[in-house]
Amino acid sequence: GTRNAVLDQRDATFVPHVLPIAKGTQVRIVNRDKTYHNVFSLSKVRKFNIGRRPTGEEVPVDFDKSGEVQVFCDIHSNMSAIILVLDNPMFVQPNDEGLFEMKNIPPGQYTVNAWHERLNSTPKQVTVRAGEIVTVNFDFQ
Repeated sequence: GTRNAVLDQRDATFVPHVLPIAKGTQVRIVNRDKTYHNVFSLSKVRKFNIGRRPTGEEVPVDFDKSGEVQVFCDIHSNMSAIILVLDNPMFVQPNDEGLFEMKNIPPGQYTVNAWHERLNSTPKQVTVRAGEIVTVNFDFQ
């Protein structure tokens, strides 16, 4: 079925700031503030402009191409978010300590990428074997 994700607006902030989704996902953009917001993107991956929306209004936007989509509000210039559209659903967001865990990965060879808004890291080659735990560490520059 259709995968769903939500990009909230709370206290003139996008929540979450980085929203990873798989290609083919519909993102519901929701205004939880008492003020109007106008959410838009000029990204090549997905251009959209949902117009000025009042409190509680939800607008669905589909994402069918992978890449980074920078999102802004034309009313509040300090508001920004990134929708990270990924080629497959095998992704996870790290916790506040930077730790992450992926479960139920089929055995095989994988290339694991780590993404950060301002830093870069080298992809890691990983072999997953049944019943084993694999640890992957990323260095960011």
